[in-house]
Amino acid sequence: MSSIIETSSIIETLRVIYPEQVFLEILPEDIEDISLQQKDYSYDVARRHGFINCLVLNRFLAWLNTEAPIEETLNVFPSIDETIWEFVNGSVLTIGQTCLVLIPQEAIDTDQLCVPQEWVDIPEWAADYYLGVQVNLDQNWLRIWGFTSHKTLKEQAEYDSLLRNYCLDKELLITDLTVMWAASHFQTKEKPEVHSLPVLNYTEFEEISRVLLQSDGYSPRLLVTDSQPVDDSEVAFPLWGALMAKDNLRRQLYEWRISSVKNLKPTPIISATLSNWFEEKFEEWWLPLEEILNFKLGPKTWGNVRSVSTSIKIKRGKILNFSHRLNVEKVALVIAIQPAPDTKRETAVLVKVCSVVEDSLPVGLKLRVDLEFDSDEEMVREEKKFESVQLEFSELPGSTFRVKVSLEGEVITEEFVV
Repeated sequence: MSSIIETSSIIETLRVIYPEQVFLEILPEDIEDISLQQKDYSYDVARRHGFINCLVLNRFLAWLNTEAPIEETLNVFPSIDETIWEFVNGSVLTIGQTCLVLIPQEAIDTDQLCVPQEWVDIPEWAADYYLGVQVNLDQNWLRIWGFTSHKTLKEQAEYDSLLRNYCLDKELLITDLTVMWAASHFQTKEKPEVHSLPVLNYTEFEEISRVLLQSDGYSPRLLVTDSQPVDDSEVAFPLWGALMAKDNLRRQLYEWRISSVKNLKPTPIISATLSNWFEEKFEEWWLPLEEILNFKLGPKTWGNVRSVSTSIKIKRGKILNFSHRLNVEKVALVIAIQPAPDTKRETAVLVKVCSVVEDSLPVGLKLRVDLEFDSDEEMVREEKKFESVQLEFSELPGSTFRVKVSLEGEVITEEFVV
């Protein structure tokens, strides 16, 4: 109890000194909840970023919901995708049409607000405003000590090419958040203008991942350069930015880093619900085929699919990564569905494995489907020379099945609910 009273007293004193700044108390249960739920990271700094960012985000949202003068809808990123803190410090949330990035720091010195380049120069991540947040875990408080706009960062901040941060002196920050609320309310905020980044194909992703996986024990950002890489030990920022902006690629790199450093087991299987696909509600890891294949699957490649292959309604795919290695032939698992023609209730399903680059599949690859997870009803096909292998069947709504693709003794499994 005495520590809580002492913290409250410190906060009140600070509020007198800095009346325009927001001070929030950190409670013991805040730290306990985050410690119990914290995600795995491959190096200590990322683990600390994950902890601090989660703490700041939770406390700031609680303050917004109880004390801030806002009525708009809140949306948070990366609250459900903490893998981003493996790579970059900071959190973003939107309040109505206004995007904010919170930049936490534990340093006592707040002479500058230093914002990682990713939050400024990646179009999908660029925000309207950037808030500096000082965190003091010894005294259990945090303060929002100032904010700035995207335009001010680009025009007046000093760019640190070594750490790749935009650093703005505190004299150029606005300390009163009511100014930001007013600008948002009257739509006077300065919209960020950001140059587009290249479209990253899977081959390029593999190539730069080989480089980024070399940074065991420290941040892969240190291998990124704003100039043309002099050798294969660096990655140019445009490609890095394109990777960070693509959720599925960023998560794949995260999984590779965790697996290589900690030898963790693969991510638990999560079922995909095919009935939702008919309503265009897809799990984010199941992508349009044009995003994962370097060629187009024509009508003849689909088989008959209950003799109506030309009218396949939904097609989605996913890259299969055996052993999280980058030096094996890449294959994709493709799922195509449509209402079965001979019944009003069943869904026709085609499960297909094909090469990503239209070459032949690895020798010995096998595709297996377990209906209702019953191995007695398995369908198995082995492919040794053709470019694709597939199985077709129909199932009733609510049925479950499991797809297994095996190569050289390793099995990748995907589960589905019809």
